[in-house]
Amino acid sequence: MAANLPRLDALVQGDMASTVGPWDASWQLAQLTAVAHGSIPPQHYFFPEASLHYYYWSWIYPALLANQPLVRIPLARALSLASMVQTAAFLGVAYWLIRLNFRTLFARLTGLGFLTIMGGYDFFASMGTSLTDREWWQTAVSWLAGGFQVSSAITLYAWAPQHVAGAMAFVLLVILYKHSLASSMVRAAIAGVLLSFTLGTSAPIFLGSSIAALVWVLVSRVKWSRRRLLYPAILLLAIFLVGSWRQILLSLGSSVSLVWSSFRVPLLETFYGTRSPKVVAFDRGLTLLALPAVAP
Repeated sequence: MAANLPRLDALVQGDMASTVGPWDASWQLAQLTAVAHGSIPPQHYFFPEASLHYYYWSWIYPALLANQPLVRIPLARALSLASMVQTAAFLGVAYWLIRLNFRTLFARLTGLGFLTIMGGYDFFASMGTSLTDREWWQTAVSWLAGGFQVSSAITLYAWAPQHVAGAMAFVLLVILYKHSLASSMVRAAIAGVLLSFTLGTSAPIFLGSSIAALVWVLVSRVKWSRRRLLYPAILLLAIFLVGSWRQILLSLGSSVSLVWSSFRVPLLETFYGTRSPKVVAFDRGLTLLALPAVAP
């Protein structure tokens, strides 16, 4: 609830609110308006001749809430309510996973603490900076280059409910394949739906989920070599494509593309005192090769 306090005005006042919450809530409300008063996929709120191709699947639920005929609910209120419910839902699912893996109450509360008030390692890495700059600590250290924002859980809950929704789908995938007793066909069908949801809700979460799935397949290659798992894999892919083909075409038809990240350990750059393209490229390659050691 504390993370969503900025959205409280819109929740209480609805159309009469003086603010909709965090800065990102303004374009989230614009996307919600496009979904609630248009088709699927919706048209872009600034360029109506173009389809909106990113981050809009999460807004379908508040759009349905606002469009139901029984009680009038303004879009601003529906967005705020959906954001608050999404935060609570993610924490509930995350705590479910924690309970399945840790027996003691202390371990469970500590795990939940790292998803709420205890933040992450960014608090320790940025002790020399102000609290408002802690999530940008990479810009202030000499041993990393890239300048990524390392968002705390509170920031994500307050600013990015669509990414929280994607993260919840990923946690459900982990529970599905680690703790579910359902048949492989049932799990494959559910996984296809969850992956479709992450693609339309949060492209970064989908990309991370795909990489995690690839690593899992490589690690468990002995199990996947069995022919009986071929049919669940085909079913998963089929359901994913049925649910996502339009979103895939929209994404491929947009100007968005993947680029090589600037994240690296400036090892040779520091040694030679230069940032020439060749040295930077070499440092990027070294960082990628040593990523299991660098990432932690």
